[in-house]
Amino acid sequence: MVNSFPPGLFRRTALRLLTHPWVLERAAARSGGRAAIFMLHRFTEPGGSPTAFATDTLRTHLKWLRKEQYRLVGLETLVDELREGRPIPPRTVVVTVDDGYADFLDLAVPIFVEFDCPATVFVVTDFLDGRHWPWWDRIKYAVLHTRLGRCQVGVNGTARQFAWSSTLQRESAADSITESLKYMPAAARDLAIQTLLAQLEVELPLKPTVDFAPMRWDQLRSAVSDLISAGPHTVTHPILAMEDSETATREIADSWVRLKQEIPSALPIFCYPNGDGGAFSDREIDVVEALGLKASVSTRRGYVAARDYRPGPGTLRSPLPRLSLEGPTHRFVQLASGVERLKSQLRRNL
Repeated sequence: MVNSFPPGLFRRTALRLLTHPWVLERAAARSGGRAAIFMLHRFTEPGGSPTAFATDTLRTHLKWLRKEQYRLVGLETLVDELREGRPIPPRTVVVTVDDGYADFLDLAVPIFVEFDCPATVFVVTDFLDGRHWPWWDRIKYAVLHTRLGRCQVGVNGTARQFAWSSTLQRESAADSITESLKYMPAAARDLAIQTLLAQLEVELPLKPTVDFAPMRWDQLRSAVSDLISAGPHTVTHPILAMEDSETATREIADSWVRLKQEIPSALPIFCYPNGDGGAFSDREIDVVEALGLKASVSTRRGYVAARDYRPGPGTLRSPLPRLSLEGPTHRFVQLASGVERLKSQLRRNL
C-alpha cells in the first residue's frame, strides 16, 4: 500500500520547519562573514499595483528584523568593512532601492526612518532630470492606456502575439513584452517601442505621468541623511554590455558626475542596470574602477561573503550580489536568516 500525503501537507510541514525559531536562530548564528543585500524598486499602498512592494509588507519585514535583533547597516558601511578586511558580524542586512521613483520618498522613506533602517537609492540621472522615460515604463504606459486588446511585437525576426482583457492581464502583458525586448541595444529597443506605441495608437506624454514619476532632485537632497544615501545607476538605464564602449563609459561616468552635482555626499558605489551576468563585463568594471568608485552592485543572486573580496584601498572589483526582497513572510525570513543559503547547499549535496 502506497502512503500519500494530503495535498499541500508536505509543503506546509516544510515551511513550518524552515521558519521554526530554532532553525532561524541557528541559521542566523552561522551567518557571520556574510551579509544579505536586499533590492527593491517600486512601492505602493496596500492593494495597489501588484508589481510594486506594499508598504505594509515592508513595515512587517523591518519590524521582524528589529525584533530579531538583525544588524541593519548602510551599503557603504558594508563596503568599508570588506575593503578594510573587517569581519562581517552575523545577521547583517543592507537595503537598496533602484531607479529613483517618487514613491521611494513618498512611501518608503518614512518607514525606513521609523525602523532606523539605512537605505541606498540608485538613481537614473536623466530620469530625475525629467529628460527620460524608462523604457519599460513606456511599454507599460502604452499597454495600460491603449483602447485595443492585443498587439504584435517583433523579436529577432519572430512575431510574438500579446492579448489582454483586464488590467491584471495588461500588467502581465507589459511585463512579458518588457522581458522580450530586454536584451536589445538601446537604439533598436527604442525603435521597437515607437513601433509598439504607433500600433497601439498611444501617444506618450513628454514627461512621465504621476504613476511613473521620478523623485525631484530637491526632494532627494532633503531626504539624504545618515540613513538615506544615493548612488549612480547610469544616465538612461541601458544594459551596458549591449552598448558600444563610448556609450557604456559615458553612461557610467556622466551619471556619477551629474549625481555629485546635485548630491555632493553621493555614495561612490555604482549599480549596474539589469545587473545579471549578461548586463556587464570587464569593460564596465574597468570604467567603474578608473572613476575611483569604491564598489558596485549587481542583481546576481547571492549573499556577500567576506572571503570573496580582497581587502585593500582600491575598488572591490567583483560586483556585490543582491537578493530581491520578497513579500511572503516565510520567504523573507528564509532569505534574511540565511536558511535559503543552507537550502541551496543541501540541494547541491543531494
